[in-house]
Amino acid sequence: MRSRIMWSESQHQAFIQLCEMGEVFFGVDWLESAIKPRLDPLIVGPTGVGKSHLVRSVAEMLKVPLLRLSYGEWMVTGSRSTQTTIARIYEFVVSNPKGIIHIDEVDKARVAFTTEWSIYAYAEMFFLLDRNINQPARNESWTPELNAKLRYNFWIIGSGTWQVLWDAIGKPSIGFGETPGEDTKVSDVIKELIRKKEIIPKELLKRFCNELILIPPATQTDYELAADIFGIEKLAKELGVSLDYQDAVQSQGGARWLEETYASLLMQAYRMSRADLLQLRKDPEVPDDGFVEEVPWEPFTE
Repeated sequence: MRSRIMWSESQHQAFIQLCEMGEVFFGVDWLESAIKPRLDPLIVGPTGVGKSHLVRSVAEMLKVPLLRLSYGEWMVTGSRSTQTTIARIYEFVVSNPKGIIHIDEVDKARVAFTTEWSIYAYAEMFFLLDRNINQPARNESWTPELNAKLRYNFWIIGSGTWQVLWDAIGKPSIGFGETPGEDTKVSDVIKELIRKKEIIPKELLKRFCNELILIPPATQTDYELAADIFGIEKLAKELGVSLDYQDAVQSQGGARWLEETYASLLMQAYRMSRADLLQLRKDPEVPDDGFVEEVPWEPFTE
């Protein structure tokens, strides 16, 4: 399936690890166990590495429904929103026998609160992570049975950027003093930074499993392979364009660099009247006989 393409090695390894954890969560009968296994993962990666894409792909692979929540867009109970976040969760749990709840932008949660909203949002997120939601609401009844269903049948995945961690790599001047050597993996340095500096609050970390899912920035090899997989390199060669993969690494644009590069090449093909290099869309209006006539592409001219 196209949406499951993992274009970087770190993303691919994270996909395998998450799929294995999901298969254990949904497949093993641990309801009668004296303790609940800690299987809720926390994904940590810079902007552009595809954290949301990764979780969607895992849900597709495991064939379970997915509810994506964003901490930055959390609607607290009692707000004027037509549907609060807790109401969305309630509807998702009631309507499905099992599923994945993805909480994105967890890094926006702060221990030091400045607004009433942040206090309530932080508390509600922790109620969800503890699988013990009991806020009174007009149309929701979080019974012990429903909380048990949430506890045993719904896998929670958190994700966040914590950009300061990635900016700290190779920048000892800002106070971190951590630079990965030739034999040191970036992920090992990040884990050490998290342990030493407590950039991720302890009360948040302890609600996820100890083994973080780290997705470091893409390497030059990752960009080269991705450009080949998606046909970007082939299109560039047809247009006589040389792609700067070192610039891709330095920009840390991730998938955004691939998308922007592809868009730029398509525009160049358009301006050069290279219709043979464009995937032309068909007329969306299908006649009754089911036949769609392909309209020859012509460049716009004034």
